[in-house]
Amino acid sequence: LNLTVADFYETNLTEVICDEESIVIGTSTYSTTGFYTNTFLAGNGCDSVVNLSLTVNPNIVNNITATICQGASYIVGTSVYTMSGLYSNTLTAFNSCDSIVNLNLTVADFYETNLTEVICEGESIVIGTSTYSTTGFYSNIFLASNGCDSIVHLSLTVNPNIVNNITATICQGASYTVGTSVYTM
Repeated sequence: LNLTVADFYETNLTEVICDEESIVIGTSTYSTTGFYTNTFLAGNGCDSVVNLSLTVNPNIVNNITATICQGASYIVGTSVYTMSGLYSNTLTAFNSCDSIVNLNLTVADFYETNLTEVICEGESIVIGTSTYSTTGFYSNIFLASNGCDSIVHLSLTVNPNIVNNITATICQGASYTVGTSVYTM
């Protein structure tokens, strides 16, 4: 008797994949976390066993709702957004799987008011906490209810008061009228 003992083959695999991925061993496809054993017929006629320890990492989904002011931007990964809309970005998460960021972005209105005012010398106009009494162009920035800037531009003209000095002579018994006032002395 010439006896040969053929080797038994056993392979242990430890694999990590992401959601929606799979691994194929022989004719079997695996896509969920678990421990799997596959037996095959080796070339020497003996069993060949492949043990698979499979971990499936989840993809990470972040849903973000954000509001920015006009002129500002919102950054996700390397993408920069400045307009209202729905955006989706696929990034790489800490577990090497996809990190999907869904962004619902709203760009809030920027309020701007232009005022043109004319006042007389000695008068003033108040905008917020500022008081103006000289001719000029002024801008005031406030925080609107939506959290964005509200700008009030004021173009102010201050007209001088007109002074007329009148020297008049009347005869006794006569009167002199200025506007609605009548003078006899």
